Amino acid sequence: MTEENCCNAFLMAPILIVVSMVILVCNEGNTLAMHRSLDEAVKKTVHLSNPDHVDAWDEGDMVHVVGWAVTTDVLQDQDFGVQPKDPVLKLKRNAEMYQWAESSRRECDESKDDDGSSKHTHCYTIYDYYRTWADHHIDSSRFYHSGHQNPPYMPFRNQQWTANPITLGKFTLPRIMVDQMNWYQRYYQVSIGDIPNPSLRSQAQYYENRNGIYLGRYPNRPQIGDERIWYDTVPQQIISLCAVQTGNTFAPYTAEAGKEILLLEPGNHTIPELYQHAHAAATNWAFVMRGVGFMLLWLGLRYFLEPLTFVAEHVPLLGPFLGQLVGAVAYVVTGLVAVVLSGTIVLCAWIGYRIAALDFLFWTVPLALLVAGTAGYLCLKSQRSDPMVAERQALRNTTTNTNNNNNNNNNNMPSYNEVPYGSIPEAQAIVLDDELENGSYQTVNPVAISVPSAPPAFMDMKAPL
Repeated sequence: MTEENCCNAFLMAPILIVVSMVILVCNEGNTLAMHRSLDEAVKKTVHLSNPDHVDAWDEGDMVHVVGWAVTTDVLQDQDFGVQPKDPVLKLKRNAEMYQWAESSRRECDESKDDDGSSKHTHCYTIYDYYRTWADHHIDSSRFYHSGHQNPPYMPFRNQQWTANPITLGKFTLPRIMVDQMNWYQRYYQVSIGDIPNPSLRSQAQYYENRNGIYLGRYPNRPQIGDERIWYDTVPQQIISLCAVQTGNTFAPYTAEAGKEILLLEPGNHTIPELYQHAHAAATNWAFVMRGVGFMLLWLGLRYFLEPLTFVAEHVPLLGPFLGQLVGAVAYVVTGLVAVVLSGTIVLCAWIGYRIAALDFLFWTVPLALLVAGTAGYLCLKSQRSDPMVAERQALRNTTTNTNNNNNNNNNNMPSYNEVPYGSIPEAQAIVLDDELENGSYQTVNPVAISVPSAPPAFMDMKAPL
């Protein structure tokens, strides 16, 4: 590895790491949004039993329709006279030409001075040329070396014909649905005799490997400029879809999460089957993007340690062996780090998006309870710290204890017949509740109570003072 390549790799490392993190985080958000959109759409989907009738009551609703996708349009390839006998929804011509192609690779050699004091690295590019089948024209004038000439153009290219209109009962399928109908099947009814151009017909022969047409002399020994052509079709068939009914056609459903839902599959499928397939496709795509993010992260970490490999390669005597060893260890270590780091990023993003996506009630109620509890605690704490409130509370406790003691004494007090006259206990301090609340209370000094020498005539029962 040259010093220039080492520097370029080290500079690319942070870019790759940041890009990988963005991919991993955004992928989790998009996946969750798609699953939530599908869950929202399936709750609003109703089955449309008769597609031969457009019901105005279903306008704007998410409907599920199953029926035959048919057309009255006739598709054909006029160059080769290919016209399916039965109407088809799509007709595609596949064309490839045998051409020269160029590839390049960069190699470096190291050399030492005569005295072995210093090393010199010489890098150069090697260009390779090979023949291959390609579905596009390769411009040989751009080759680094001459001597490998391709035809100036490709006579017949890939082409596709689409029927218009394509209907399902009384409904017309929109363009967005027609573009998704890529369920191609090989078309075998190709005949050389149907080619309208006599000159072209004389050059053509049946190509068994692709069940198509070969333009050249020797199909088993292709020459530069030979072409092979074959056809695929999308026949009329039963389809199942879930979309929003708009008049006599359909449109995608836009969910609150921002994703557009429009499901279309060949065959007869129920509502749960269509949505299960959509969920599975979203999950599979999520794993693909996780793999892409992991590979970019691994590559970024590996590039970040590239200077270590470069230094190890230039150690005297042990350079080649030590460079390979350090490189292998760096690949293993960065791979393990990439696994842990990417898994952590995915887990944090997975949890974070789901917390953010919770319903309003699930996070506002605990938050309101937390705020109310905090406010109550602060209020109680401030009251306890107020000296006036503390004094009032202490006085309340004293009064309560005094009343309880008086009640207990009264309950245990003997009857008038047993109490010696003139020995009644002294009155206690009395504080009214309203005076306590207003802060205008005062202590009443005890006074002696005069007791008659004999009880009144009407007091013939035991009563506490």
